[in-house]
Amino acid sequence: MSLKGIKVLVVDDEPDLRDIISSELADKGAQVYCASSGQEGIAVYERELPLIVLSDVRMPGSDGIELLKHIRGLRSEGYFAFMTAFADLSEAHALELGAHALFNKPFKFESVFAFMERCARNEIARSPRIHARVKCFLRVSTKSAESAGVQEVSTHTLNLSDGGMFVQIPAYPMPNVQEEVEFRILKQGGLEREIAGRGICRWKREEGSVETPRGFGMQFKNLSAEDVRDIQTLVKKITG
Repeated sequence: MSLKGIKVLVVDDEPDLRDIISSELADKGAQVYCASSGQEGIAVYERELPLIVLSDVRMPGSDGIELLKHIRGLRSEGYFAFMTAFADLSEAHALELGAHALFNKPFKFESVFAFMERCARNEIARSPRIHARVKCFLRVSTKSAESAGVQEVSTHTLNLSDGGMFVQIPAYPMPNVQEEVEFRILKQGGLEREIAGRGICRWKREEGSVETPRGFGMQFKNLSAEDVRDIQTLVKKITG
């Protein structure tokens, strides 16, 4: 899969590394924007609204963490990955801050490209163009005061990929962004067994319509290779 048409923002104060990454991504078809600091990254992000941001952590002035916080204050959609040459930020802490990945320098570009491919597939999965209805059962442990407790919902997902899915929730309370969700994709045509697992709510849409229904986007966590293969088979069947 290429990154054709995908907007990517690369933020790093090292010009050589920034140029190498942007060149590699452009070769993969991405529409690449660059910034040399967190403050410049904020300006570019607000102007271009890229789908993916790849940012260094330590930079003069406004750093990568401040950039992430600013972006999450604007919108919960999109994907953010840190890259760092230091050990002062763990992957667990990066995820808690709202990032989707952490790459330790020096890294293999293939790992960054694989991450961005997953982001692109997730974006396709949340798009209303596929309209694939898959039977799904959710157990959502919400922490917000208005919906605290456990919600068990039988519903449909309107778009599925091996990276995640958009789940239609017409009336029930939804998880907060970054909250964990248990799910079961039920046995159905094209799927000979149930697939059970956990995911993380990455974004949600509180107000919906026929074309863009109410629901949330969930990224899968720790699926087995067999689960991924079966989901890919199901996706091919329901999308023709």
